[in-house]
Amino acid sequence: MKLSYIVEKIGARLSGEDADVGNLSDITEIVDNSLVLVSDIKMFERYDTSKASAFLVPTKLFDKYSNIFNKPAILVDDYKYALKCIIDIFYPDEQPAGFISESAYVDKNAVVADDVYIGNNVSIGFRSKIGKACEIYAGAVIGKNVSIGDNCRIYPNVSIYDNCIIGNNVIIHAGTVVGSDGFGFVNTKEGHLKIKHVGRVVVEDNVEIGSNCSVDKGTLSSTVIGEGTKIDNQVQIGHNVKIGKHCIIVSQTGIGGSSNIGNFVVFGGQVGIADHVNVADGVMIGSKSGVSSNIDKKGIYSGAPVLDHKLWRRNATAFKDLYKVVRYVKKKEGEDK
Repeated sequence: MKLSYIVEKIGARLSGEDADVGNLSDITEIVDNSLVLVSDIKMFERYDTSKASAFLVPTKLFDKYSNIFNKPAILVDDYKYALKCIIDIFYPDEQPAGFISESAYVDKNAVVADDVYIGNNVSIGFRSKIGKACEIYAGAVIGKNVSIGDNCRIYPNVSIYDNCIIGNNVIIHAGTVVGSDGFGFVNTKEGHLKIKHVGRVVVEDNVEIGSNCSVDKGTLSSTVIGEGTKIDNQVQIGHNVKIGKHCIIVSQTGIGGSSNIGNFVVFGGQVGIADHVNVADGVMIGSKSGVSSNIDKKGIYSGAPVLDHKLWRRNATAFKDLYKVVRYVKKKEGEDK
């Protein structure tokens, strides 16, 4: 593949002569005839780049160190976006051919588009609908009356319970459960009596859900994951939760039942959201934070319970010196006796 072709496709600039490349490599594992990714000059100096045919470099980095790049370079202003585009060029998605494994079970009342791929031991229930160009891999279980839109990818051993709605261009990774019962019980003298959950989960278009996540269905209404939201691995979303559009939810986060999350919200890893909490649009929550009450204003928050991030940093800095304060107070108490 010509560097000039890549440059034209992604709207970048080429430094040096045009050349052919056959592979795309990270700088830590360079293979022959590669376009090598360079985002850190320290990494460039640390690794042997003799096998590289060309480099992908942020423009600002190249302008500062142009003298050490002795091979052609593609210069980009937005490195991450360019990386995404180049990966798409080297590794285009394959369109699924219509195929239903002999070991799959598809209910006779289900509606499955002709070009859907259905792998081994898949089960698709009564009156479920599977849209065009979907891929459903081995061991997935699709319940009754489930609707899955076009161009979806359901990886192995995903379970989608009855009545759930999955939009277009949705990706659900292996082991995830969509539509399990919410954690709802009535506490009595005889014990904890289960509240039956008869709602559903609605996953809107362009959502991606990582592996081994749990998304509980609503008690009577719907749990909703908004358009374009991306969810990392091992995330728990409780019943009746409403998540807005284009949110980022990082691994091991838990969102309590009936919470409402705004649009373009970011949760770091291991964030805990109590039930019935409202989080405003554009809020960012730092890793390991605990949110027990509403956040009504856009901003960055950290800690447990959460505080404004700048205040939390000052408190955290002071906390590491707390022993000095205690030692000083004890010394003063001793002097006063």
